[in-house]
Amino acid sequence: MQKKGPYKVLSSREIYRNPWIHVREDKVVHPSGKKGVFGIVEMTHGVCVLPVNSEKEVFLIKEYRYGAEKEVLSLIGGTVENADTELSTAKRELKEETGLEAKKWVKLGNFNAYENVVKSKKLPLYLALDLIQGEQSLDENEILSVFKFPLSQAIEMVLNNSINSELSALAILLAEKYFQK
Repeated sequence: MQKKGPYKVLSSREIYRNPWIHVREDKVVHPSGKKGVFGIVEMTHGVCVLPVNSEKEVFLIKEYRYGAEKEVLSLIGGTVENADTELSTAKRELKEETGLEAKKWVKLGNFNAYENVVKSKKLPLYLALDLIQGEQSLDENEILSVFKFPLSQAIEMVLNNSINSELSALAILLAEKYFQK
């Protein structure tokens, strides 16, 4: 019997796997002694980027998110592939999804989402600064729109729940803090 923190793991089995996620079910004994189940989604390693231009305008994408069953306004992001680094992935995704390139990169930190059911490497959030506009080159399965908002408006959109993607909201608020320095 394996222990994970205060839980005893009775068994673990794979439910599903694809290139981006691995789902497993763990049968456990809770600290109270009661038996239970945890469904865990293991995610591939990814990155998120918030581009901000010299006028302190942020670029976000709006894309249909299958799991949310609606279009969501969110950060630029993608999966770290093969021998890529987090930063090279951030640069690639920024260029592909927006056509933007950045001369300056600031790592805002590593974060987790839905820790009770999602296991992943900590997700790095980057600010992309000193931007140069180029040509967008979307992957064949991507359909998205790029939007630009003043940072102050994006903050208001977080506060009034118009931007409710948790990592997007976090990155916008951290960007505000970064520019206050």
